[in-house]
Amino acid sequence: MVNGYYHHHHALVSMKFILHFYIDLFFVAPFKRRCQSGITIPNARTQIYAKLTADGYYDDGSRATYRCLENFVHDRQSGPLHIQCRNGRWGPRPRCIRMYPYFFPF
Repeated sequence: MVNGYYHHHHALVSMKFILHFYIDLFFVAPFKRRCQSGITIPNARTQIYAKLTADGYYDDGSRATYRCLENFVHDRQSGPLHIQCRNGRWGPRPRCIRMYPYFFPF
């Protein structure tokens, strides 16, 4: 009886694993929300906390952080310096603006 239960239980676990594998493969994976690459912004360095997939996308939940280059500052009205991929879209991209926009020859 113990052996019979063990084999029966093992078969159920295997079937459950196979079922979940095929559901993920054919139904979940094709509709997974992903974000496109190319999230650089002018006058900033980009640090991405995710791997780019072979087909050029980032998975949902990926994050990017920006750092303005020298002589540029973060325009706080444009959004935060950290963005995240959610539901297939990146958050609002920040802007880095010139620290001294006008040159005054004195």
